[in-house]
Amino acid sequence: MSVLKKTALGLSIVALTAFGVRAQSANQLAFNDNPKAKTALAEKKVLNAPVVQEHSGGSGRAFGASFDDNIAVHVFHGKNDPISGYRYAKGFANGFASREKTGNKPIYVTATFQDGAYSGPTFVNILIDGEEWEFEGEQDLSPQLAGKLLPTIMNDYVREHGHGKIIPEDQNIVMVASLN
Repeated sequence: MSVLKKTALGLSIVALTAFGVRAQSANQLAFNDNPKAKTALAEKKVLNAPVVQEHSGGSGRAFGASFDDNIAVHVFHGKNDPISGYRYAKGFANGFASREKTGNKPIYVTATFQDGAYSGPTFVNILIDGEEWEFEGEQDLSPQLAGKLLPTIMNDYVREHGHGKIIPEDQNIVMVASLN
């Protein structure tokens, strides 16, 4: 191997080692072994609009989305419920973003759902910063009860996590829209 190739190889190894140590110590890079995936900086999750996603693997995605002082809702849709899981999730995403429904404490949330995942009635879990929110000792809430409890949920949230992620009054609120 020529001296130039050896030097280039040595410098690249040093650079990769230094870059790897820096990335590991700063904990800022997210790596993915899929060559088509985009590698992005991992930051604190700050939502600028509500998110609605179908997720068939339980409430894991909602659980993950709730970290960093965020709120997430997971809808376990009952097979015999005429209202779709998507519609419930969209309703919660828009409800949490509504000043009127949250006692003037709107926040953008991630709402996930599983259509027809449950043989009983539909229920929802509210997750705040990685923990399931409870009302009178219950974590599994009917969509109707959870909807009525939005001001209570937001009062608890602000008491524990502050106003940092509450949508400011001078900001226009983004809602989830769809044709169905």
